[in-house]
Amino acid sequence: MPASFELAINSKNGPYVVHVGSGMLKELENDDCLRIVDESLITHYPWLENPKNITVCALEKYKTINSASIIIEKMRSFGARRDSKVVAIGGGIIQDLATFSASSYMRGIDWNYYPTTLLGMVDSCVGGKSSLNVGKFKNIAGNFFPPQKIVIDPVFCKTLGKTQIVEGLFECLKICFAGTDDQIDQFSSIALKDTLQADEIALTELVKLSLKTKKHFIEVDEFDLGIRLNLNFGHTFGHAIESASKYAISHGIAVGLGMLMAIRVSEVFFNSSPPPKRTLSLEENLLKLLDEVADLKNLFDTVSRRQFLTHFNSDKKHSANHYVMILINAEGNLERFKAPISQATEKVILSAFDRIKRDIYEIQ
Repeated sequence: MPASFELAINSKNGPYVVHVGSGMLKELENDDCLRIVDESLITHYPWLENPKNITVCALEKYKTINSASIIIEKMRSFGARRDSKVVAIGGGIIQDLATFSASSYMRGIDWNYYPTTLLGMVDSCVGGKSSLNVGKFKNIAGNFFPPQKIVIDPVFCKTLGKTQIVEGLFECLKICFAGTDDQIDQFSSIALKDTLQADEIALTELVKLSLKTKKHFIEVDEFDLGIRLNLNFGHTFGHAIESASKYAISHGIAVGLGMLMAIRVSEVFFNSSPPPKRTLSLEENLLKLLDEVADLKNLFDTVSRRQFLTHFNSDKKHSANHYVMILINAEGNLERFKAPISQATEKVILSAFDRIKRDIYEIQ
């Protein structure tokens, strides 16, 4: 059985603790508080059915201000007060909606979070951010409002498909590469184990490695004003791929593709030849994981260059005159890079898009 552990996170909104260990899911059975729950979980865990559930269909198209409004109305109909507590149970979409709803309801009520996807466990559960879609714009609304407690039970991973495991591994790889010590080597060592079979011991080790690494970023720069911006690595390109595919390519897989694309763009802007060892290790892990994604060639074929560029141009992180990207410098470290919005820059970006398409065809 994997060892349990706790991790304390310091926040301007107050400290909170992450509890990780097998069997912790059971503490929900006797908890009578109001819940925001991914409706698909009840199929796997019927005992989660509860009269105080606010069930949500956890699809990207419902990650909106309108959905948060519906949740807030239901919280009111259940009689939630300022001293009430909400428990959120689900993946990243549930977390985004719960963060926004709990922070907005009566100007903020306490909430706890039980992440049920590996992506949520290794990354998004800490940091307190919410991101909601408005109209055609992805993640354009949001705020910071961390939960009072996070409980991670790796047993949830047993019901995840291979693609969902790969999604979490991509986000974990992103955080480990952003770390400045040997986290990328530790990731490679652990990921060689049977993680794709939802091995609890290996996945728990990765959760611990990832959260301990991310803890530094969010405590030093909780509100995304400095080094925490490096954790957007892969996301500017990835969000554009995800949106251009009309979400046929899921968020975690798109981030993996986005990191590979960032490597290709970095090679041009930083003239990093030969690539540093860290970058080569990152690329090796990315290609290995992308090879595990079923039907990736056909999925990526649905993404046109024109639609990709349209969504890339609308990313909220760009300025009026510059593309703002997290790239890899010649030393193999992440760096926030500004490139002028011009045809020359677009040519570099579209060339990288074409190269990762060839990469996909070579591995599958």
